[in-house]
Amino acid sequence: MSDVRHVYVWENQRWNPLTGFTYRGLPTDRYTWSDQTGRHHCTRESAKLPSRHWVWSSEWCVDHHTPGGVDSEGWQYATDFPSSYHPYRYVTDLVRRRRWVRKCRTSTSGPWQQMGKIALIHISVSVSNFHLVKPINESL
Repeated sequence: MSDVRHVYVWENQRWNPLTGFTYRGLPTDRYTWSDQTGRHHCTRESAKLPSRHWVWSSEWCVDHHTPGGVDSEGWQYATDFPSSYHPYRYVTDLVRRRRWVRKCRTSTSGPWQQMGKIALIHISVSVSNFHLVKPINESL
């Protein structure tokens, strides 16, 4: 398990011919801020850490490594939200989205307790599909 994770939220907009891209969309559109599916409202401020044992290790930033590619501002475009996305805007594209990312890491704060020396009783060695367990005082 890695001690660093990425938390993602998506920013969604719809094209309006009079004003350009806007957060005011159709009643059936995704939330302005959502998870990847668009079904769950999730803002940068409301995004939660995996558990109380994690802390934020970066600020929010636009993810320019979003699968499928993005333009210079991090946007992906599509004809509608359930459609497939691409990194360039075509005349027929009416929606866009971009992924924001923030890193978190495990917190290794105590309380810690000093332990005395502990003798090893067994050692385990695994090579390919062969597994050998022997007491430490016997030779391998």
